[in-house]
Amino acid sequence: MRTPARLPPPPICRPHPTGAPQAQARHGFHLCTANVHRVLLSLVVISAKLVDDEPYTNTYWASCGGVDLPHLNDLEIYAMKCLDHHLHVTPREMDSMRSRLV
Repeated sequence: MRTPARLPPPPICRPHPTGAPQAQARHGFHLCTANVHRVLLSLVVISAKLVDDEPYTNTYWASCGGVDLPHLNDLEIYAMKCLDHHLHVTPREMDSMRSRLV
């Protein structure tokens, strides 16, 4: 069976002029004021699909977020790959995160 080709990250932010933050970024991008709304939008879409029985369409979410539909689709796919399709959090993971934040 052939291994699928690895997809490059969608263009969620303009490259930094020096390339430094991008080189240090995990998963190939850095979070900045220019892309935080796109990251949040893609995670809200995924969350809504997880908990809602009849979630809104990606067309609706794209219009709310001010991005075009193909771009939102790419962001959603990329976010799912970054999360390794792991959407449920165990009580142990939640306690671990809580202790880090407090």
